[in-house]
Amino acid sequence: MLECDQTLFLLLSERCRIHTLSLIYLLVQLPSALGSLPAPINLNVKSLNLHHVLHWEPGPGSPPGTQFWIFKGVLGGNLRRVRRPTTSTSSKLKLQIMDKYELAVEASYNNTRSPLSDKITFEPLYSSTSTYRSSTAFTGWMRIMYPDKHFNAG
Repeated sequence: MLECDQTLFLLLSERCRIHTLSLIYLLVQLPSALGSLPAPINLNVKSLNLHHVLHWEPGPGSPPGTQFWIFKGVLGGNLRRVRRPTTSTSSKLKLQIMDKYELAVEASYNNTRSPLSDKITFEPLYSSTSTYRSSTAFTGWMRIMYPDKHFNAG
């Protein structure tokens, strides 16, 4: 009988130890789960006549009042914050026409920051739509602005 009691005690003790470790693990993870903020999603740039606006959506479950930091960098370089945070889900961008850019957004709420959103790449020269009546006018404008640098004479 004594041997049976000791075995039962060891089994219960081991089972309690496993549950205790599981409980400790969950308690350690709880603050980060409650304090996590989702990254913004669906980034895109709308560009008309070389005026560029970055748009995004808050990540699922983002609370009202979430602020957003915009990051930009020339492709291959480091991303840097552009300006103070905004509560809007769009922002005008000042970009050089001949560069390629990487853009990302980070959410911020109550001293908690999200991971950076997925980066998007944007090329102002090739991605801007135009309200000009013909592409010839736009090409002519580009030849005036950048003579012989990027276009063959013709």
